[in-house]
Amino acid sequence: MAKKVVKRNGVVVDFNQQTLERSLARSGASKDLAGTIAEEIGSTINDGESTGAIYRKAFEMLNKRARHIAMRYSLKRALFRFGPTGFPFEKFIAELFRKKGYATQTNIHLKGRCINHEVDVLAIGKERIAMEVKFHNEMHTRSDVKSILYVKARFDDLLGRTNAPLSFRKNKGVVDKCMFVTNTKFTKNALDYASCTGVTVLGWGYPPHKNLQTYIQESDLHPITCLSTVPSALMRDLFSKGVVTCKGLLEQESILHALPDVDSVISEAEMLCTPSGRQ
Repeated sequence: MAKKVVKRNGVVVDFNQQTLERSLARSGASKDLAGTIAEEIGSTINDGESTGAIYRKAFEMLNKRARHIAMRYSLKRALFRFGPTGFPFEKFIAELFRKKGYATQTNIHLKGRCINHEVDVLAIGKERIAMEVKFHNEMHTRSDVKSILYVKARFDDLLGRTNAPLSFRKNKGVVDKCMFVTNTKFTKNALDYASCTGVTVLGWGYPPHKNLQTYIQESDLHPITCLSTVPSALMRDLFSKGVVTCKGLLEQESILHALPDVDSVISEAEMLCTPSGRQ
């Protein structure tokens, strides 16, 4: 009989060893390593154990065997360290799209057909994308349909249209596309409405093959919040200086070398910045 585990939101589910194994593999663990850790955890967990406790066990096992993979495995939780305001997360999303070839700006005001709008991130490249970036402090919080309704109404004004689905380069507005970005997941209604109205959404695990974590992993542009060698107080100081990625930190030598245990910080940051850090 499957053991029961308790999710962060209090829901009780069966422990699924294969799900854990896939999660480890997505972080870069080899098939053998992912299988070994998942099997060991599956044989030792207690009935009613929390998923948080299971994550900590898996992280500790990974950290002993492959530290660089452990840091990548911590990505989901690392994104929550951008809080509580969410402004560093907006900066991170801008950096992520800059790495993809866009010119980006944050907290910019754009004039719509009716009123002015504050846009969290504007990305200009092969298309002009205006983004609403929503940061959640709680992992189990999902962006609901109200958020997508809000985005659709605001960006209809920017697109210069009021009663038609959004479409690429078929409007005379100041942007070509609107996007809703979050660090968590979406409700089914939110996804259904976004799909129906043409609002592009990007979050944890969605879309299935081009989501927030794959954007980060494929670009090797990991947030500094993945670093175990930088305490929270110093992390906030780095945010205030506009440093949100490991790559950005390595490029800021005057800031980097003012950190305690700088050699360890550099070692961790370099592991996360290079494709060779994956196995």
